Amino acid sequence: MRYRNLARLALAGALALMTACAPTTTTTTTTGGPPVAHLEKRGAATQLIVDGKPFLALAGELTNTAASSPEHMKTVWPNLVTIGLNTVLAPMAWAWIEPQEGKFDFTFADNIIQDARANHMRIAWLWFGSWKNGLTNFAPTWVVANQDRFPRAQLAGGKTVEVLSTLSEANRTADAKAFAAFMRHIKEGDSPARTTIMVQLENEVGLIGDSRDRSALGNEAFAKPVPKELIDYLTSHKEKLLPETMKVWGAAGSKTSGTWEQVFGAGKGKADEVFMAWNYSSYIGKVAEAGKAEYPVPMYVNTWIVQPEDKGPGDYPSGGPQDHMHDIWRAGGPQIDMLSPDVYLPNFNELADRYSRIGGPLFIPESSATVGGAANLFYAIGQHNGIGYSPWHRSAGAVARIPAGIGNECGGADGSREPPVLQGLQSAGAAQPDDSGSSGKGHHWSGLAQQERPADERPRFGRLHGERKSDAQPAGSQRHPRGRLRDCHGHGAG
Repeated sequence: MRYRNLARLALAGALALMTACAPTTTTTTTTGGPPVAHLEKRGAATQLIVDGKPFLALAGELTNTAASSPEHMKTVWPNLVTIGLNTVLAPMAWAWIEPQEGKFDFTFADNIIQDARANHMRIAWLWFGSWKNGLTNFAPTWVVANQDRFPRAQLAGGKTVEVLSTLSEANRTADAKAFAAFMRHIKEGDSPARTTIMVQLENEVGLIGDSRDRSALGNEAFAKPVPKELIDYLTSHKEKLLPETMKVWGAAGSKTSGTWEQVFGAGKGKADEVFMAWNYSSYIGKVAEAGKAEYPVPMYVNTWIVQPEDKGPGDYPSGGPQDHMHDIWRAGGPQIDMLSPDVYLPNFNELADRYSRIGGPLFIPESSATVGGAANLFYAIGQHNGIGYSPWHRSAGAVARIPAGIGNECGGADGSREPPVLQGLQSAGAAQPDDSGSSGKGHHWSGLAQQERPADERPRFGRLHGERKSDAQPAGSQRHPRGRLRDCHGHGAG
């Protein structure tokens, strides 16, 4: 109990001090309200500017489906205020806003905006579109049920996985159109107050189980020449490229033309991973572009970081914005403002340093809320001019508790069940992706194999998300390539 209280005091003190120390400037106004939140270079730092002033986002993230239940949120908002947060990271699922193609419902978003304003908080939206923790489990039924129109990635051996292909124009266009409609709606209601200050694009993207997409689309694209845009970026930034980029490109002769394997070398940590990083960044960059055309707030992509036990891409999400892939992501997705790590490992300082190497502001969308987490906040902001920090907890039995409603993909920090997932997922026959169960472990059911669940809590389904019969598998389940089950952040599920 003593350590728990110490952790809570340390975090509260850090939040309070950062609020008090936040620099201020004279607010400028524009017609229709204050300026849109944006990033601005000021001296050595790039700052998040809100209402014309530098802003430190002292944030907490809602559990995945909390925003879909106004009644549940009534119990959450007072806790967010009590802990001293000024920003809430609120998930918004594609399935919720576009349950039928072309027909939009923004009720949940409007509820969150209204409540955030009433509680004097800002919002960073988490767009759960094509991918959430690498999987396609928050897209609407009309997408997940039609694999012919919206194709999936495949692993070696022809196994189709519930991951929308990065190579499908139909996939990208549908996601971008929905996101643009969402941002247009947010702008229409946001002008007077500027409640929305940032958006996270997708969530912890990348392919688990293989180093690249081996579908027909994937193999065809992999055999083609490397896009000229990527080659041009590498050659024009050659003197500033990361050592990891030069290791794969330089070792293959720094070629300026050729196939992926000719330019980057054959192998998992070479051409395969670069290929996937280019495709993910290009896809998400186009989604960002569509959203910014409507409302140009800062946008970031969060990262499932490499774990100590990972041997290569596919163990961690291949093609995700891990720090050694940042050059490729900058080339493929210049519309993306930040590549932000979700850090639960103890070597926070090292990871913050690595994710700050190529410039751009540092934002930590997920990290622990222990005493060490409070220290991490100071390091991120003090050492790297970080624009914000969002502490999280992974399980109910950890050192310090975050108020109900703040948690991670694995379920609420208090070990309680989430509000039910709504129509888009339920009608597909899928398991609720946020049902943390009653064990208190906080594990994400959809990250565990069906047979691992209590018999009376196993989802009743035949095929999920429109999977073909040959590809049926538990909702969101991904078996680690070495046979080890993983929870929602890639750690071994205990």
